[in-house]
Amino acid sequence: MFAWKQRLKPSPNEAIEATLDLYLHMAEAVYQLGQIEEAADLVSRAVEVAQDFGETDPRLGRVLNRLGVIRCRQGRHTEAERLLKRAVGILERSLGPFHEESGNVVANLGNVYLRMGKNPQARASLERALAIAEGALGGKDLSVAWILDQLGELDNLENDIPSAVFSFRRSLTIKERLLGPDNWDVAVTLQKLGDVYVKQGRFNDAEPFLIRTITIRERIYGWQDPAMAKPLTTLAHLYSKQRKHGRAEQIVRYALSLFAGVLPCDHPEIIACLNLLAEVYRGLGRYIDADAVWKLAQGLVEGTETRRQIVQFEFPHPPRISGPAPQFETGG
Repeated sequence: MFAWKQRLKPSPNEAIEATLDLYLHMAEAVYQLGQIEEAADLVSRAVEVAQDFGETDPRLGRVLNRLGVIRCRQGRHTEAERLLKRAVGILERSLGPFHEESGNVVANLGNVYLRMGKNPQARASLERALAIAEGALGGKDLSVAWILDQLGELDNLENDIPSAVFSFRRSLTIKERLLGPDNWDVAVTLQKLGDVYVKQGRFNDAEPFLIRTITIRERIYGWQDPAMAKPLTTLAHLYSKQRKHGRAEQIVRYALSLFAGVLPCDHPEIIACLNLLAEVYRGLGRYIDADAVWKLAQGLVEGTETRRQIVQFEFPHPPRISGPAPQFETGG
């Protein structure tokens, strides 16, 4: 009986692990609810607990990685960089420099550098992470696709359009095979491809990718999802450049209604949306309306206009959107 009771008493490491798991599970729950500050606080406590394992234990590296990702999401990039570099060091010492987990943290560090505008460091980290992922996972895992998305973003920022398109297309192929054609993560890469083509002025090539992005998002989240506003605005911009102003008007006005529902009235996205609507009205020859929208945008920036003035330019119903399927035969 005494020995049985002795076995029930957890060891010091088991007690630490139980506490660590509790903090991490709680952090994951509040993170999924969008409570980022609360999640960061819980993971910070988890880091304090994991310190007891020592600087060579991968469990500490994993928790530091989680906190680094959250700090990046919060825009605290310098802190995220420090945390992730420490995590990389721990995981490389404990698991080896070519282990999948080490590569994942290197990829997260590359994303932080990308957000900080440190392009050379971002490229070095992302290319190293890609090499690790391709070696450990055969180049066909979702981790490879996510790294390719980040490399594509970097190439796009540096105006290396062929490389960006190559990365996004390869990512799209992996995601569609593993997730199916209608997954949200597939839509993310489709939108990135559409944005690259818009940047090139290849509007006919961009259109089907943007339409498919919107179709997938609508199927998963519905038309009321505020995240629909961004691809809708891009599509409206495309139609404006193609002089399809009638199509553009309803789309940009509906995007405006989505933005206005969740953002401050002087937010740059709302101002950009209004300026695009003014451009559309000029294309339609509705110069009085264009002038009114432009003045509203200026007034919101200066604080002389209020949110209630936006309502007259919103479109309450989802626009009808249809178009051709994306094709890759158009060239890189």
